[in-house]
Amino acid sequence: MDQGLTRNIGISNFTARQIDEAVAVSRHSLVTNQVEYHPFLNQTRVRDTLGRHNMALTAYCPLAQGQVFGNDTLQEIGKRHAKNEGQVAIRWLLQHGDVIAIPRSSKADHVASNFNVFDFELSTSEMKQISDLYTPEGRLINPSFAPDWDSVA
Repeated sequence: MDQGLTRNIGISNFTARQIDEAVAVSRHSLVTNQVEYHPFLNQTRVRDTLGRHNMALTAYCPLAQGQVFGNDTLQEIGKRHAKNEGQVAIRWLLQHGDVIAIPRSSKADHVASNFNVFDFELSTSEMKQISDLYTPEGRLINPSFAPDWDSVA
């Protein structure tokens, strides 16, 4: 029964196959899939599937639980733009155009830093450099009850 209490519906941690299934059975449009996504985890299959369904990807853990800090590639790119590695990682996610990044922090200065990503743009070459950071071990969140994740070689 539709009561009009929900404006938008999102899903979380769905694989490409599960996204297709959810869209097929939902009476309403789905707007986003919230998944782990950061420079070290390839989510190409999920992003492509979401794109076919006109859905966004909401990236949790966009700083890879702090692992972006100290990464040589992100540091080098950050120096060119007077930004830190976290800002570069967040900008990379946002610059995809279909990604919403939700970094978590309890420190006010970190929250402010996370928002300070709209005054620069990464070049095509820099975007590729960051995408090339993908590793097969990139997933950080993998509970025992998780589905068989999409793997991208």
